[in-house]
Amino acid sequence: FFILCTLGLVALSGSRGSSISLLLVLLAFFFHKPMRPFGIVGVILVAGLLAVAPGITDVLVQRFQEHEGGDLGGRVLLWHASLLLIRDNLWTGVGIGNGPSELHRYIASLTSTYAHRPDVPSHSPLLEVAVETGLLGIFLYASAIILAVWQFFWYRRRLYTRDAMIAGYFPLLLGVSVGYFASWSKGGGMDAHPTFFILLGLLVFPAGLLTPGKPRSPDAN
Repeated sequence: FFILCTLGLVALSGSRGSSISLLLVLLAFFFHKPMRPFGIVGVILVAGLLAVAPGITDVLVQRFQEHEGGDLGGRVLLWHASLLLIRDNLWTGVGIGNGPSELHRYIASLTSTYAHRPDVPSHSPLLEVAVETGLLGIFLYASAIILAVWQFFWYRRRLYTRDAMIAGYFPLLLGVSVGYFASWSKGGGMDAHPTFFILLGLLVFPAGLLTPGKPRSPDAN
């Protein structure tokens, strides 16, 4: 029921990023036995939705056919402007919260498309952090992501020492993470979104299953 509702909402919203992320999640489920039934059900529901209500995807199809803003919906230009700003403020950035307003001047030097929008973000969390905090900030931000992902894979064996429901946590979160980061990587204002920090917390959860006082080893019981 959840997958069906998600499919309907994504189709009606016309969000290209969300549709791609959902497809990646369903495909990722096929590679792990505990989650394979959900991947199969998802594909069947997609086919059924297209057969029963083909009109529900009209908005989504139109969005994929649009070429407004050029490549990636104009994001390439925003990324170019962001890199120019970072080059001029390499170490400290422009300050937290000042990114969109400062970026507007650089965007204006490249195009007049966003002249009426003084608060356009970089549409890339990593660039948005670099714009506001410089090299040190992006190093700390990226390190948090890398360490969370590393802990998730390093301690995954601990999950298989628990019951079957907990053992399914790794493939479930892996599939969801693939889909989330696919949209997150090109989303505007996602650098400090609550869902981002929730996902980091879920990624480090396997490390928290270690018994206090035991060595932090993936093979420890």
